[in-house]
Amino acid sequence: MSLLWLCQPTQSHPLPPRPKSAAADLRCEKAPGAAGNGGIGAMRKVAAYKRIKASRQRKSLKLLPTSPRHIKSTTPDMSPFRLAVLECDTPVPNVLKERGSYGSVFQRLLTDGLHGLGDRGKGVDFCILKYDVVQHQTYPELSDVDGILITGSKHTAFNDDPWIVSLVEYIRQVLTASKTPVVGICFGHQIIGRALGATTGRAPGGWEVSVEKVDLCDQGQQLFGVSSLQLHQMHRDEVATLPEGLVNLGSSPRCPIQGLYKPNSLLSLQAHPEFDDFIMSEIMTMRHSQRIFDDEMFRDGMARAGDSHDGRLVSAKIWEFFLDTVA
Repeated sequence: MSLLWLCQPTQSHPLPPRPKSAAADLRCEKAPGAAGNGGIGAMRKVAAYKRIKASRQRKSLKLLPTSPRHIKSTTPDMSPFRLAVLECDTPVPNVLKERGSYGSVFQRLLTDGLHGLGDRGKGVDFCILKYDVVQHQTYPELSDVDGILITGSKHTAFNDDPWIVSLVEYIRQVLTASKTPVVGICFGHQIIGRALGATTGRAPGGWEVSVEKVDLCDQGQQLFGVSSLQLHQMHRDEVATLPEGLVNLGSSPRCPIQGLYKPNSLLSLQAHPEFDDFIMSEIMTMRHSQRIFDDEMFRDGMARAGDSHDGRLVSAKIWEFFLDTVA
């Protein structure tokens, strides 16, 4: 199914036009050390071989692709899992300088997560396709990707800014009219909830920051294999109601819906598995300087920023979700 079909405008929620290649970072950023197709399928091997053969015939291997569908594997045996990262924000300056955009931050997390999959992870190759959905409002064609990940953001998921309305409508159509698996993190979690009819808004409990405990529900315990998770948090908004047909994965004292799940369709978390002490400390410091956080909240959050967390475990489970969906 192509994005051109998904992006037919509607009267109430006009969607962005088909993405222009010049506006998106379409380079295939592959995980170091990954090889093989990890059981994703022999058909992709054939497709990869055909793409490489055609590319060699054109003698243009050094050219950047003009569309995600032209991404090439380096050998016929390597057919990467193509993950579209919808970047909904830009990291704070020091994080951007040291780690790159949020697509690059998630590449680091997911590379680490593959190591947690044991033998199954050793056979997986993947590439990140970054789409700026805020400034350029570019979106992937679903025939060109194997999965979608929506990042966090300083923006508010229940606002009606044009780019947010477009993102909500795009995700609604992906989830209801395709089989492309979607993962949402923090803001992305709330976008998924809103797209499927949940109420989103300010959390009565206020800000939840730094490493916090998430108590998992029965389905969450089955999914992650533990009774609770320690994860970085950075939010004061929430998904307040559970969309029909979805499972709530867990809760915390300040946030009763910490994750959404539907097998072979979607997985979302209010927390930030991609954060570490450096990222958290930089955000805390900036928001303290902006007087978003008072001194007490700043000291409390900074004291817990370096606590151990389960980001790697969550990353491995994200991979299991994606690979089980496309198997």
